[in-house]
Amino acid sequence: MKLAKDIFNVLFIMLDSIDRFILNSIRERTVSGHKLSEALNISRTAVWKRVKKLESLGYTIEKSNRGYRLKKIRFTSF
Repeated sequence: MKLAKDIFNVLFIMLDSIDRFILNSIRERTVSGHKLSEALNISRTAVWKRVKKLESLGYTIEKSNRGYRLKKIRFTSF
């Protein structure tokens, strides 16, 4: 479990402030793309692209009509 937490911390540090804001926002609750875009002052398309980027890095993000929520982190590429 410690290794997983260490890998999460390394991945988290490698992200920019927008990616970190999205992850922190969706870690505990579902947040709409609209609310994220308003908070970050970026388009909903930009939010969607950031979510796709985070998924490509191994984050599992649940998408629903209510928004985004972080589910888990895959470490299969390590």
